[in-house]
Amino acid sequence: MKVGRTWRIALTYIGAVVGAGFSSGQEIWHFFGRHGLNGLQGIFISALFFCILGPVYFRFNSELGVKSYHDFLYRYFPYPVAVLIDFIYIFFLIGSISVMLAGSGTLFNEVVGLSYRTGIMTTLVFILATLYLKVEGVLTVNSYLIPVLIVITVLTVVLFLPEFSINFYFQELKGSLEGNNWFTDSVLYGSYNLSIAMAVITGIGRKEDKKTLMSGGIIGGIILLILNLLIFLGVAAAFHSPPSGEIPMLFLAAQRGKVLYIGYIVGLYFAMVSTAIGNYYALNHRLISLFNLKYAIGLLIISIMILPLTRSGFAGLVEKLYPAFGYLGFIILTGYLFTLIRYKIRGKDDK
Repeated sequence: MKVGRTWRIALTYIGAVVGAGFSSGQEIWHFFGRHGLNGLQGIFISALFFCILGPVYFRFNSELGVKSYHDFLYRYFPYPVAVLIDFIYIFFLIGSISVMLAGSGTLFNEVVGLSYRTGIMTTLVFILATLYLKVEGVLTVNSYLIPVLIVITVLTVVLFLPEFSINFYFQELKGSLEGNNWFTDSVLYGSYNLSIAMAVITGIGRKEDKKTLMSGGIIGGIILLILNLLIFLGVAAAFHSPPSGEIPMLFLAAQRGKVLYIGYIVGLYFAMVSTAIGNYYALNHRLISLFNLKYAIGLLIISIMILPLTRSGFAGLVEKLYPAFGYLGFIILTGYLFTLIRYKIRGKDDK
């Protein structure tokens, strides 16, 4: 096992998940924070997806020699089911990229003062420049961007939390703040994010050995759990009703001065870019295979499809798309689990 490659896989795995919704706090509030202490339980349930199912899936694909998510689908699912899930994945990836670009537009507009559209186009240019380097570009960008994001997120929440006592969490977060569907939300959250990460890592990690993929998946999953917990504690402490702004975590950072505020802006932007790059790569890989396109043409087509979807705004996209993606992701993961069980029972003769 190569330590350097393991960390690059772990960071790319994290990068596939910690996009605009996650790092802004919107996603964590919607799926966990609004449920109070029950949301804390939900985070640990969702961690099962990241820390166990994800790494097992990565190792499983390596053993089978799977080169992409659609390769896995058409090998081990009935053809009509594979076609359906394949197009769901395409829908997933398009939706996820649109959320990342919308988030970047909101960030540029609310913080930098530039127009929403300027922010989106600036981000798009950077993404396309990175993807010109293909797999190495994706791995390298995540190797630099994600550590910065992790450090800034930890600093922001750790410096903010001392304002609240342990008693606060047991009193103010006790019970469910909004409805009793915290368990469903935790499953939807894990299903959606892992489904996206599976598509990204399967394509990027196809040349890695199974130990590297498994170890990278476990490390990445544990870090995701820690980040989830920190952001949950931060947004749950700061907000007792839905945040009025589209980027709740910037409110926390602003409480600790301008330096940390600017730092979190940078970290949040890195999160959006890293996730968009991974999803762009996975989607382009699929379009190239499906329509026999050249690499650059695929990137151009994706850009044309994505831009109209960003008009709904960032928070609106998180609220509308993510729950729907969660249900679809759960269906995909259920099919994957049945396939894994069948494989283990029959042995590797199916390979």
